[in-house]
Formats: sequence, structure tokens, C-alpha cells
Amino acid sequence: MKEASGVTIEPIDQRHTETVQQFCSDPAIGKMSQVPSPYPPDGAEVWIRDTLARRMRGTEYAFAIRNAEADFVGVCTLMEVSRLKKTAVFGYWIAKPFWNRGYATAGARQVLRYGFERLGVQKVHASCMDRNAASYRVLLKMGFRFVKSTPTHKPGWSPLEKTSVFELCRKDFEAAAKASAP
Repeated sequence: MKEASGVTIEPIDQRHTETVQQFCSDPAIGKMSQVPSPYPPDGAEVWIRDTLARRMRGTEYAFAIRNAEADFVGVCTLMEVSRLKKTAVFGYWIAKPFWNRGYATAGARQVLRYGFERLGVQKVHASCMDRNAASYRVLLKMGFRFVKSTPTHKPGWSPLEKTSVFELCRKDFEAAAKASAP
């Protein structure tokens, strides 16, 4: 799939509360991600408050992904940022109306670049459900390397569910970006 053009990112803040709440309340998001399902009535308010506090501590950077029409399409986050270890954990979700349009790839590329260039991260970890082929493809496009498959631990999910774990070094991200450049 082609990467979407005109995609921008901006730091998550309170103005995103209503849209995050609306999209995270869709059971399809919780079915394929670590977003709680059912989503609590105050889920977006609490998450945004907490993620802003973690941003102030320098441990988490959540971004809204916006398309060319300035519609909010999803979230990409660098979590568990360690300046000492130079590592982070990457996660994202895209609102169902915007699936399969290249927004995850475009947003991921920008957020990962931010982590490597602005935060000095050298290695990023990520995971997705084994059955989430779209997320698996996005991670591979970014240059992530499959590490292992582990049992998934999310309330309400089958104990048979598996999660694929990936890692990405800065040099591999740069090589993947160079290879996909026009």
C-alpha cells in the first residue's frame, strides 16, 4: 500500500479529547490494540491527562495523526522513553474509518524520526497481535525486525492469542527510509 501524502503529526493535548473518546469507543480499536474495550466514558480525558504528565517527565510522547484535510485519523506514541538506555516503545492505532489508507505508515515514519532525531533514541521496541496483518506490515515497512512471538495478556482476549514482538535500531530505520524514498 502506498503511504498517504499530506499527513502531519501534532502533540496530543486536551483539544483531542472528544475525538479520541469517539474513536477509542469503537470496539474494533480495542479488538486489535491495547486500547481498553469497552472504552471507559472518561478514557480519553484520563489518558490525555496522564500522557501529558509523562511528556513533562520526558517518558512519553503521544501524537495525533492528521490527514491532508486536517482530520484526526489516529495516534502514534513513543512510550517508556529512556534517555539513559536510549530506548522507547512504539505504539499506534488508526480510527476504523481511516484504515488501509497509509496513515499508519506515514504517521509512524514521522514519530519514529522524532524519536531518533529529537530524543536521541537508538532502539525502539514494538508489538502487534499476530493476527493483525496490517500492523505487522507497517512495522516491517519501518524497518522493524521480528524478535519473537509471545502469549497476549489482555483481559477478554483468548489465552491462545499471540503477540509478535519487534525491534528497530536507528540505522535500520534510516536504511528503510532511504530504500523507500522516491
